[in-house]
Amino acid sequence: MGLRTDSGPAPPGRKADRGRCGEPEEAPSSSICARAGRGARYGQRAMKDERIGTVHRTQVIDLLNQALAEGHLAEPAYDSRIVAVSTATYASDLLAQVQDLPPRLQWDPRNAAPPTPPDASAGRGALALGLISVPFSFCLIGGILGIVAIVLSTRGRGAHGVGPALIGRVLGITSVVLSLGALAALIFAARS
Repeated sequence: MGLRTDSGPAPPGRKADRGRCGEPEEAPSSSICARAGRGARYGQRAMKDERIGTVHRTQVIDLLNQALAEGHLAEPAYDSRIVAVSTATYASDLLAQVQDLPPRLQWDPRNAAPPTPPDASAGRGALALGLISVPFSFCLIGGILGIVAIVLSTRGRGAHGVGPALIGRVLGITSVVLSLGALAALIFAARS
């Protein structure tokens, strides 16, 4: 998250960036955000309000869960804040949901962890295990290899559409189903 360095109005043809409290950055210092004194909590310079992702929402939801468990929030307030967090777009939207909680339950957007990138080799590994698991599914070993392929395919996500991770997952599921069918046939043949 970068620091705001300009204090002038936005250039013509460009929308003004939203401030930390959802107001335009060129808002006067008498705004509600400035009067609340939140600028000093995160340093003397105001932070640029940036878009947030699922990782950030999850961090704030964890803080709200902790606040509810400790009795800092009533259930209706918790519910409304969870809805607001799930639809939040900017860091200021998340900050507004935890601003009245104790300091140890405050969220600092500068310390928010970036999302982890998908593991490209996991997708290829899932595909290889999926391909190997289908022929071995009749020996029941393929079911175990299929489960491993399914687990690896969840780590190889990230690319949209059909990719090695998705193909590995489908082959892994097919292998598990075939192994269960082979096991059922084996049990049925043993009882006959």
